[in-house]
Amino acid sequence: MFPDIIEQDDKETIAQLQSQVADLTTKINEITDTLKEHKHSGSDGSEVIDQSLEIRSPNSIKLGYGEVGSYIVNPGVSLDSATAGGEAFQTSISVGKDIGDLYSTGNAQLSLIHYAKDTTTYYSYLTGARPPYYVSPESITITNGGNTLTSTKFSWTTNELAGAYVNIIHATTGAIETRTIASNTSTIITISGTWTSATASYYYIIWRPMYLGWSTTPWKRLYVDESNNGGIRFGVGSTGNGQNGLLYMDSTGDLYWRDKASTATKLNGAGDLIIFPYETKGNLSAGFTLTPDHSFMILSAVAARTSSTTNAIDSIAGATIGQMIVLQGSSDTYTITIKDGANTQLAGDCTLGNNDTLTLIWNGGDWVEVSRSNN
Repeated sequence: MFPDIIEQDDKETIAQLQSQVADLTTKINEITDTLKEHKHSGSDGSEVIDQSLEIRSPNSIKLGYGEVGSYIVNPGVSLDSATAGGEAFQTSISVGKDIGDLYSTGNAQLSLIHYAKDTTTYYSYLTGARPPYYVSPESITITNGGNTLTSTKFSWTTNELAGAYVNIIHATTGAIETRTIASNTSTIITISGTWTSATASYYYIIWRPMYLGWSTTPWKRLYVDESNNGGIRFGVGSTGNGQNGLLYMDSTGDLYWRDKASTATKLNGAGDLIIFPYETKGNLSAGFTLTPDHSFMILSAVAARTSSTTNAIDSIAGATIGQMIVLQGSSDTYTITIKDGANTQLAGDCTLGNNDTLTLIWNGGDWVEVSRSNN
């Protein structure tokens, strides 16, 4: 008798659970149907949300032609600065008609990525990508020194990817290399330059960058950090890989341009390339030495003055060969004389009166006269 009682109780319990599950399923379907038709009206009566709202699995919400998703990658893994393969949180906003395509999409996507465990390089950044957008569904082989990538999982139109970027991600270390796509066939991508990564298996992502602002809707101001860890970078890829340049300001306020070969050139002040052109050098003393920190300098004094006989114009440590300066006098009474042979190579001493000019070029050892004008 006892086993029969247990069997009967089990049947009743199962029946109750089945009924409850059926009720929950009905309610979930009702909520889903309600959300799909849910709309909001604006203050003027127009519909603010006029498309369907759908909760999607596992971590995203679809609203009309847009979707918001939130994900975690490598949970619990501390950031490895060499591979950037640590725990990362990502929230993405996607817009377009191809919502939900796993490997290719016609959507534009904005992503906020945060490496919470990174206390060295503080990786947290905002990225934007638009079509063509492809993610490799399988690993492919990249050859060091080569310039192609072959994938048979997509059939691309010839040169539809030209000008886009391709990221290759090492299948085990997570190291990334980014290159510009020069051309493509249906299955083969040719990059500009050659792969510097080791021959190995990689995954790839193909994308184009997005605009930040627009000609008719600009942003008000861009704030960036100082030093060569901040600034504005042009191009893609890692520093020193021949792919990008950097414009930055150092802690003293001087502006620098670091080119693709990682050579930094000062753009203002007592440095290499002078782009801030005008300064008045006033109240010059006898035996003065000019610091050529501007490309055009108006000279004045309270009496006629003559420069140093050994160093009329500083050479400036690290000055760029070909740098030019123009000196102009401002008084026919209090003239300014630049001595020949004083770190200068002139056609004789040059005396500058009002509006007279002397043009010089740096040849790596002296300031050489290009021309003078008695005005």
